[in-house]
Order: sequence, then C-alpha cells, then structure tokens
Amino acid sequence: MLESLKAGLFAVGRRSLIIVLLFLYEIIWSFILYRYVHSVVGPILYRYPGEDIPNWSSLFWIESEIRLLKTDMADAYVLTLLAMLLVRMLLTPLINAGVFQTIHHSTGDQWRVFIDGIRRMWGRFLSLYALQTLAALAPLYWLVPPVARALRNGDLVSLLQPGSLLPWIGYLLYLALARLGFMYIQFAVASGERWGAALLIWLRKLLPSLGLTACILLIALFLQSILAAASLFWAGLVALIIYQATPLLRVALKIWEIASQHDLWLRSSRWTSR
Repeated sequence: MLESLKAGLFAVGRRSLIIVLLFLYEIIWSFILYRYVHSVVGPILYRYPGEDIPNWSSLFWIESEIRLLKTDMADAYVLTLLAMLLVRMLLTPLINAGVFQTIHHSTGDQWRVFIDGIRRMWGRFLSLYALQTLAALAPLYWLVPPVARALRNGDLVSLLQPGSLLPWIGYLLYLALARLGFMYIQFAVASGERWGAALLIWLRKLLPSLGLTACILLIALFLQSILAAASLFWAGLVALIIYQATPLLRVALKIWEIASQHDLWLRSSRWTSR
C-alpha cells in the first residue's frame, strides 16, 4: 500500500498540466455558479429591512414564503440550476475519460493523451457515469420516505436515534465502495481490459484499496485544517490566497488517489497475469 501511495504521489508531479487544467475548470465553474447565485440572492437581501424593524422583517419572511409556495417565481431559478447540474454531469465523464487515459499512459504529451482519451472513450465513460449515478441514487428510494414522514410529523428527534442514523452511515459506506468499484472498471476501460477482471482485482484488494482512500482522506483533512487555521490567523490577502488555492489542493489530492489506486490495480493485474 505504501508503494502505491508513493507511486501516486510521484504521478501527481508528472501530471502538473492536467492538475492545472482541472483547477481552472473548478475555478471557472465555481465563478459561474457564484455569479448566478449572487444575481438571484443579492437583490432579495437588499430588500431585507433588518432586525431594527421587527414588524417589517416578519412581513418580509411572510411575503417570501407566499411567493415561493403560491407562485411560480422559483421555477425559472430551479430550472436554471438543474440545467447547470446537467451540464456538469455531462462534462464530468468526459473529463474523467481524459484523466484516466493520462494516468494509465504515463509517457507522451499530457495534453494530447488527455484529448485522445476524451475522443476515444467518452461514450463508455458516460455510460459508466450514468450507471454509477443510478447506483448511488437507488438506495434513496428506501431511505428518504422515513425522513419525509418524520419531517411531516415534526418528529425531528427520531431522526437522531441510532436506528435512524445507521442506515445513512451504511449508505455512505456503500457510496464509497461503489465509487471505488467504478474507479477500477474505468481503469479497465482505459487499458482495454475486461470489466470483470478489474472487479475481481478490486474485491481481492478491497482492504488495501480502502486503506489508500482512508490515508489520502486523512491527509486531506489535516491539510484542510491547517489551511483553515492559517486563513483565520492571517486575515486579508493571505486568507484570500489560501482560499483560492484550496481547489488546487483538492484536485491534486483527487489525482493522487486515482493514481495510487491505479498503481495498486496495475500491480495486482500484473501479478494475476503471471
């Protein structure tokens, strides 16, 4: 496992162009989302009278509730957000195709390999992303109704009981396992191997695979804590620089995890083929 972590970290340094590209993608997407939300929320907040005039504040909230529940004012905003979500869901598998192709082929021009991965494998990665999304959403069919009933009845205390929390904890573990399983399938797609063989390797190396993800997650939490503390200690320009650099750290850690898992899969597939 340590060898895979080291190999993944070494791969991060060799894919600097892809990391910068993904960082710019995250920044641009965040800016677009921020500007849209600001254009919607900003004018509403300007109308808020403040707590200095309690009666007017109450009227503001009553008017907002009536306009949201009794009119179609929110429909255009919801449709716009859904359209933005759909665009992101379409772009994500295309980018994944380029990233996995770049990680599997360590030689050659990074940009050319990235574009070649999108051109050759976008359809398969789009199908896998759709299957992964369906697999992630399917358990909510059984998990959401009890929560909805509790909210309708005003029984919020029951949602904090162990019997209510355990299914959601199991759901989070299920999401982590499904994510890793589909990651190994994408390794097989990028290398031209069989999906079944990749899943068998994943099942056989499940504990090391979970260990890799857990190690990188702990490192990510540690680094995020340091950055958060530094931004509080050094307010102003330094805090702004740290905040803007956070997506870059997140992208680098994501590439580190994928490259480490790829190294574990590659070692296991070579050992199996002997």
